[in-house]
Amino acid sequence: MVGASLLAVAAVAVAAVAVLAATGRLRRNSVAGIRIPSLYASDAAWRTGHRAAVLPTVVAAVICVALTVVEFADPDLDVPGAILQTVVLLLGVLVGTALASRAARKQSGGRVS
Repeated sequence: MVGASLLAVAAVAVAAVAVLAATGRLRRNSVAGIRIPSLYASDAAWRTGHRAAVLPTVVAAVICVALTVVEFADPDLDVPGAILQTVVLLLGVLVGTALASRAARKQSGGRVS
């Protein structure tokens, strides 16, 4: 259960970073956020990309938290919660990154520095 709890916290942190970047409260940096060339093209591309990534990232975080609640409610379930959470979070991040890249490239006219 500890692993599931830590993954839920990590999922919420990842979603919070996406929201902060999408709203402009987290500027381009080399530490947090989706750090791919298309999002580094400009501040606008950074925000646009993160706005596109918010939905899948937040949905993945909500699912991770829900799986943690289920695991705490019935610890005898034969579902490997931490593995399922890892897959959900990874899919949310990968889908979010793909959408972010597409949105940032579209916003910057396909130019990537």
